[in-house]
Amino acid sequence: MTETLHGLVLTETSIIITVTSNGCTEKKDFKIELQESKPPIVTFIRVVPDPCKMVSHSIDITFSLKEIGVAQFKVANPFAPGPTKIIVTIPCIGAKSRDWYAWNNLMPPKPDDFHVIGEVQVPNPGVIAELKPRVPQGINPKIMLLNLFLFQRPGTWPQVQTWVEARYDKILPESDYEQVQIFCDDEIIAEIKVEDVR
Repeated sequence: MTETLHGLVLTETSIIITVTSNGCTEKKDFKIELQESKPPIVTFIRVVPDPCKMVSHSIDITFSLKEIGVAQFKVANPFAPGPTKIIVTIPCIGAKSRDWYAWNNLMPPKPDDFHVIGEVQVPNPGVIAELKPRVPQGINPKIMLLNLFLFQRPGTWPQVQTWVEARYDKILPESDYEQVQIFCDDEIIAEIKVEDVR
């Protein structure tokens, strides 16, 4: 079913769509249809209905431009106002993390891009982990500084410790990164050597 969108943001590396969730909507519930045209036409199709019965709310779902397949396109989905986003920030202090990996993707086609991925232990499956650039950045342009944020989605969630993915993607600047530092507030919780993938 063609999904009604409540918002859309295009960044250097991704497209963020806002859709309605009843508590169980995930990225994997959607597929992308790409129609050849000038410019190409993209349609976001929901292939898995949301069976949950929580209060309807809006959530953001991110697709990389490489997942879309093109960098310039039109979106065929209809747009309409949606329910309110109900997300609460929770402290990241004391959160465990693991399996951090960072890489400069130097494989064709251009532009080159940069990625960081890891896992964070959160108090329940309704918590989202996000990485955002730290402001200001440090004096060494080869080191990317990222802040970790945890957001609680609405609804009733089982209080079970869960590992969730935290990820950051961007188009590479003129020079490649060599290291990443992940911060929770003002504390460094991970330092990652960046690999070049060619």
